[in-house]
Amino acid sequence: MVKLATGATNLGLQDLFGEKNDQRISDIYNHTIRWLASKAGGLFQPPCLEQWKDNFPIFAGVIERKLGEEAYGGLQFDSFRIIGFIDCKICETCRPGSGPAEDRPLAPRHEDADILQESVYSGYIRRHGLKILSVVFPNGMIGYVYGPISGRENDIGALNMSQLNQHMIDCQDEVTQAQEQGEHLFYYSFYVNCIFSILHCITRCYRAPIGGQLTVRQIAKDTAMSRLRTSAEWPYETVTNLFHILHSKNNKHFLRRNRTVNDIIHKQLKVVFFLYKFSRFFDVQPPTLQNYLQTILE
Repeated sequence: MVKLATGATNLGLQDLFGEKNDQRISDIYNHTIRWLASKAGGLFQPPCLEQWKDNFPIFAGVIERKLGEEAYGGLQFDSFRIIGFIDCKICETCRPGSGPAEDRPLAPRHEDADILQESVYSGYIRRHGLKILSVVFPNGMIGYVYGPISGRENDIGALNMSQLNQHMIDCQDEVTQAQEQGEHLFYYSFYVNCIFSILHCITRCYRAPIGGQLTVRQIAKDTAMSRLRTSAEWPYETVTNLFHILHSKNNKHFLRRNRTVNDIIHKQLKVVFFLYKFSRFFDVQPPTLQNYLQTILE
């Protein structure tokens, strides 16, 4: 935990813990990360959304109430089904394959270093890294995480690969059955920025028709939802501030010397999200730590 919080190197932690060998520090850290990731994995991966299903109406009501405040336009709705927000984040890593191919003096470089580096290079931010897609609920909890995946993938690709839309449909059998019987009922959905497509459980801002304009109410709704959606970006900022190991790309080596993928970098990114709860912007009490970790404790 000290390494996650401070970003200190193994050598720097030797004196703190009284260890003579920095390799032992590395072994302890890797074991802890793998253990936490194995225990926390079920909280973020399907069918993880099932544990929040009973709260969907509450989440929708909380967001609707926030939109009803004067500061957000005092909007009123006949039916409101948005329960959370989706956002993506790229965590910068070292350039894979940039070092020597062997651990010895005057060792040659990796022959396919260019291909290795292109595999995780994001042309959008012009950096190498891994991408995380997450869902933030209005109670301050991160309810779903997909990734890490290559930073080369754009946000739309990340959403498609996550199959989050289908996971949400699977959580709402009663809506599917109602629609099959001809009832006019919509799925609970997540709000995303304007680059995404509208799906059954994914919704975004309005777009003006060709040659047309948005109505005053549509513009007001887009403005208010855009302001609320920024709350989905707060977890990344706070996680980075709490866990300094994410500050430096030098702590995140994508490949080991033997060219195998470093699984610790994947697991530590998930662990920091598992350990995080952000401030109650929507004035909703998050679950207690005991309730949240009940899956693990059992």
